[in-house]
Amino acid sequence: AGLMGWLPDDERIPQADSFAEKNGLEYSYHKIDLGNKAHPNTVLFKLTAENGARCDIVGSSVGGGQVQVTEIDGFPVELTGRLPAILTVHIDTRGVIALVTSTLANAGVNIATMRLFRSDKGGMASMVIECDEAVPQEIINLISALQQIESVRFIASVL
Repeated sequence: AGLMGWLPDDERIPQADSFAEKNGLEYSYHKIDLGNKAHPNTVLFKLTAENGARCDIVGSSVGGGQVQVTEIDGFPVELTGRLPAILTVHIDTRGVIALVTSTLANAGVNIATMRLFRSDKGGMASMVIECDEAVPQEIINLISALQQIESVRFIASVL
């Protein structure tokens, strides 16, 4: 139901399987061990788009229709979907954070929260920037064009 964009109280949820099939959404369930640090309601989604693009997402249902995404494509994140967010994967070098945040500031985008994660000093890192409003595609393109940036994703709010 969530992959089809339905809210937690959607009346169609009991028939989600048949709606998914009618809409060409293919899926399967497999039980795996996510370790003892995972929340009891944690799921690993291995998503593949029609064009072959892939994305792995680890998230937990934490009650009351709320979710917490904790990993995207192997990088730690903290996302709830309450606010629109930008997720970058970049090389951990001096000035990257300033370049990204100044690009947003110059575009008039206000940052609500920001979290940084890195594998090792000078290695790959990620930034999760939640904003007060949706970020226009042209700003995402500007951030994507920065030399140290490997990838940028805009994630719309779900609430």
